[in-house]
Order: sequence, then structure tokens, then C-alpha cells
Amino acid sequence: MSEEDHSDSHVEEQDSYGTSVLSAQRDLEHEITFALIFNWFIGWPVLFLLSTFLTYTISKHYVTEPFIDEIFHIPQTIQYFHGDFKTWDPKITTPPGLYYLGYVWSKIIKLLHLPVNPIGLGTLRYLNTIGGTLVLPYVLNPLFVLNPIGFWPVSLISFPVLSSFYTLYYTDVWATIMIVSSLSVAVALPYSDKTSIRLSALLGLISVFFRQTNIIWNIFILVLVVERRAMIQKNFTKSPLNNIIKFIIQFAEDFNDYVLPYVINMVLFFIFVIYNRGITLGDKENHVAGLHIAQIFYCFSFLMVFSLPLWLSQYRLTSYFARYKQAPIFIFFEFLIIAFFVRFFTVVHPFLLADNRHFTFYIWRKIINSRWYTKYLIIPVYHFSIYVVIQQLIANAFYFDAIQEIPFKNARDLPLKPTGISITALLGCIFLTIVPSPLFEPRYYIVPYIFFRLFVAVPYETFFIGEPISDITLRRLKCELSYFIVINTMTTLIFIFYTFSWDSESALQRIIW
Repeated sequence: MSEEDHSDSHVEEQDSYGTSVLSAQRDLEHEITFALIFNWFIGWPVLFLLSTFLTYTISKHYVTEPFIDEIFHIPQTIQYFHGDFKTWDPKITTPPGLYYLGYVWSKIIKLLHLPVNPIGLGTLRYLNTIGGTLVLPYVLNPLFVLNPIGFWPVSLISFPVLSSFYTLYYTDVWATIMIVSSLSVAVALPYSDKTSIRLSALLGLISVFFRQTNIIWNIFILVLVVERRAMIQKNFTKSPLNNIIKFIIQFAEDFNDYVLPYVINMVLFFIFVIYNRGITLGDKENHVAGLHIAQIFYCFSFLMVFSLPLWLSQYRLTSYFARYKQAPIFIFFEFLIIAFFVRFFTVVHPFLLADNRHFTFYIWRKIINSRWYTKYLIIPVYHFSIYVVIQQLIANAFYFDAIQEIPFKNARDLPLKPTGISITALLGCIFLTIVPSPLFEPRYYIVPYIFFRLFVAVPYETFFIGEPISDITLRRLKCELSYFIVINTMTTLIFIFYTFSWDSESALQRIIW
């Protein structure tokens, strides 16, 4: 088959997704059944037991003292446990959500008279293990039901940057759980529409108590809520301008019942920022917001790398490189724009240069800044990553017919797909989340990745031209999970067995994300 023939075939399959080609070549019942059985009866129990074992082993034998940020989080939780809610460590930058949750968790452990220290290192770390391997899959389930052939919860909870914190007492796990809960309730609408939205907004507000930047994702969820209602009530068409106008009208009509709960969150956050004179609570001199546009290139590169099993295909690579022949001048100017931002909007935080306990320390020294010119040599990688991320979102967007209405009558029945409005909102929220931060920190990419992955279905597309198309969705989903398992195995082994000393620390130091 020639490249042109394959391209025509690919377009036909994409246009017919869900109709004749899909029904002829895909066994959807098998894909859904396998996904449900594997995720809930095999993958999830194994992951829960393995994480429990790792947390116990690491806390008991390897990392027996508070590690990096734990030196702030654990003492603060212990103070809360003893009833001291007024003393605050000025080095802590995030709100006290984790400490209140740790307080409740420790009190429950004490009331149950379990044979463990309720405020012990392992006990507090196990709170994150429970969150990541029990609570997170539970809140993902409504979204999984909407899109069982699009993603597997067991893969999402195995996302390497997130799952590495299941064995430590960090804020990232529960910050992610809370904002994903808000999204899940807003989309699945498990109760009446108004009740579900109010619950979603409440969960969104709670999420901000774990991570301030979650307020931005409250905005995205609000956009999604209005958009999904407008799609049905106003009947979106192929015209982006028409859809934007309908979105604005829906926003105004729904203000009291569906918009106001999220607006209240934003107003409360604005009051907090004014009162606090900034977003971070403590250590403000090391967390000054700026315009670190290079973060976009780092983040999109991470999204590209971790979504590799989804986008990798001979056809997709051929399509990308064809642009170099079709529009070389545009490519050249795109490279120039990226080079401009790399040159003038790259921030090098002192923590990045000094702390060799993070993978970014080595990525920066060995790849990005190995020589003065290497940050420019990887511009093609940045360019490709932007293409991959945006192309995946566009390829999975709703298709609106010029004549026929969408075959759904209720927002809770809509599949988990974006439109041009929510794609723009998603990209905007990623920008607002990461660009103000001066620190190159993969933990900031956790929520962007989760939200991105939820709205990107597995493409019905082979890895190589001529490869059998049957079961390609399952093969890609299996590859995604295997890919994460390999990365997690490598990073866990590095964390446990590669140690080094710091003169200022009594315990051996290790490398994490």
C-alpha cells in the first residue's frame, strides 16, 4: 500500500469512527469486557498490593527518615495531631489540606488501636498509598465508564511522576485526587445536575487546600460544564465562532445554578491572595512568580514522552515530516519563535542547579544545558512535542455535523471528548499552571498530564503501515501500561539502590522525580 493509499484509508477510518468501519473491524464488546475485568480484578489489586509492599519496605528498611519535603510535611502533621493548629512552618509553601487529612487519618488509626504509630513515618506515607491505589481509581471510575476503550484507570494511577509519591508523604497525590474528583462529578453528574455541580465545586475548593494551582483547573471544569450543556441545548455546529457565541449564551443562562459555585471558589481564592500578599504561603523569596515560557516546552515534551504508546505510528511520523516539505517557511518561523522564547524566557532556579536529588537536575545538566548551544539543538524536540500534543487533542475532538444534531439529550450521556473551546481552555490552563513557576519541576505536570490523557482516546491506528488493525486499541493500552511499569521499575530501583551522601543531611540521599 502506498503512503497516499494509506492516508486515504486512515481518513476514511477516522471519519467513520463509530459507524461502518468501526463495527466491521472492532470487537467493542471484547475490548470493554477485557478492560473492565483486567482493570478491576487483575491490574488494580496487584497495583494496590505492590504499592503497599513498597511503602512498607521503603519506610522500614531504606528511607527511614523524612525525605526532602517530608521534613516539612511530617512535623506539621504531628503538630496538628497534638492539637496545635496555630504554629506554621514558614518554609511550607502549600495550604494545610494534607495536614488536616493526615490529622484525621492519624486519629482514625489511634481510635482503631492498630499496632502502629499513628503519626509514624510509614503510617503517614501509607495515606498516600491508600489515596493513589484505592481512592484515585474510585474517582476515575465514572470517567472510565464513559470511555472504557479510551483509557485504563490502572495505567493512569501508574503514571510514573504521580505513582512515585505513593510511598512518600507529599501533597501531590491528594491534590490530584481532589481535582480529578471534581472533574469526575462534573462530567458524570451522579446526582441531580445542580447537586452534582455544587458537589464538584466543593471538591474543587477542597483541592485548592492541597495545591493552589488547582484553582486554575476549577476554571477548566467550569468551561467543561457549560460547554457540555451548550452542546446539547444550543446544538453546536462546525462553525467555531457560532459555538463560542452559543457557549457565552449558555454561560449567562446557567450562571446562578452552574457557574456561580465555581465563581465563588475563584472569589475566595482572590481574597486569599490579597490577604496573603501572594499565592505561596511561605518561602516566598524562592517561589516568585514570573514568565517562564520555556516551561511549556518542558511540559509538552513530558506529555509527548509519557503518551508515546498513544501517538507512535508510522503514519503519524510521516505526516509530521511531510510538513517540512509542504511548508518549510512556516516550519522555519515556528523554530525561530521557539528559539526566541528559549533564549529570553528560560528561568534557571537555584534549586535546579543545587539539588541533585531530582531527575530534572540531570536532565538540565546532561541534556538541556550540556553546552551553551544544546538548548537550541533540542528545539526540534519541542516543536514535535507541541505537534503531538495538539494533534492528539484535535484528533479526539467532537465532530459536529452541519445538519444533524448530536445524538445525545443529556450532558451526562456525552462521551469524554473535547471541542475547540475545551481544547483551548485546557491549553490555557496548562499555560497558567506552569508558566508562572520559576522551577523546572515535573510534579507540576501531573494534573496537566492526567487531564490531557483523559481527553485523548487511543487512536484506532496501527503502529506500522501494513500491520493488522485488529485489537490495535488493546495492544496500545497494554503497551501504555507496560511502558509505565518499565519506567516505574527503573526509577524505583534507582530510588532504592542508588544513594549518596550530603554533608548537611544525616541520612543517605536518593533521586526522585
